[in-house]
Amino acid sequence: MKKALMFIIALCFSSAYGITLEEAQELALKNYPKLKSLEYRVKSLKEKAKSISLSRFGELDVLLTFYKYDDTYTLTPLSNLPSPLNPPPFDSEKLSYGIGYSVPLYQGGTIRRKERILKLQAEILEDLASSTKWQIKYKVSVLYLNYLSLSSQEKALLSYKESLLKLKESVKIGIERGKLAKVDILKVEYSISDINAKLTEIRAKKKAILESLKILVGRDIKKLEPVKIKYEPLKLDTEYLYKLAMLSNHTIKAKDKEVKVSLNEVKNEKSKYGLKVKLDAVYTRNYGFESRENEGYG
Repeated sequence: MKKALMFIIALCFSSAYGITLEEAQELALKNYPKLKSLEYRVKSLKEKAKSISLSRFGELDVLLTFYKYDDTYTLTPLSNLPSPLNPPPFDSEKLSYGIGYSVPLYQGGTIRRKERILKLQAEILEDLASSTKWQIKYKVSVLYLNYLSLSSQEKALLSYKESLLKLKESVKIGIERGKLAKVDILKVEYSISDINAKLTEIRAKKKAILESLKILVGRDIKKLEPVKIKYEPLKLDTEYLYKLAMLSNHTIKAKDKEVKVSLNEVKNEKSKYGLKVKLDAVYTRNYGFESRENEGYG
């Protein structure tokens, strides 16, 4: 509860004073529907794997059936000829109840492989989710940093424009005093027009970037806070970095697991033609409402 309250307070504070890069990344991850879909699919596959694992212990069924006939029939098969002293139990209503137990004794390893396949499929989706998270963070970071870069360019151009406007006033005075020609002020005005055009282009790009960020984050953004970057040059072996990147690449991990899933599926298909042993046991009792007979069968 406290964490949720702190998060709401942080959101209100950020909406008034701006948003940081970390907050933008976190909100984008929460707002992205594909991640939630992958999360539910992972849970579903894990539950299926658990169900497959438990299937090796068999299934217990409760049996209950009610019969009503238009005429009377014997409740049980006749084992001897009927007589007045031993009449057959005729019933028009019968209740059959009991239990059934079915357990696979040997299935050629298919249960274990099916469980393995489902677990691998869940891990594949988890790898894809991790890869998607990095892609979302990367998109947010690129947009965020591009916006800050454009803001810095805009600030520099505005400062330069202000200097040119002051220069223009000085040139006007120089022309009035006959020290400068009119062509000098035309050069300054051309530079100012060029800066105005660049400012218009930068502001259009900033607006487009801000709209893209709003879509990713899922709420309105008034201001982006600056990012503090620490650069510490490291001398690392390129081959080592490549191997490290390959090992931590979630997309490659997912592809490797897809190969393992395919191999297990091939083995399961081959097992369909192998030996299988299964135990089925059923015990029921038949109760006749008219004869009051209650016979058991197993």
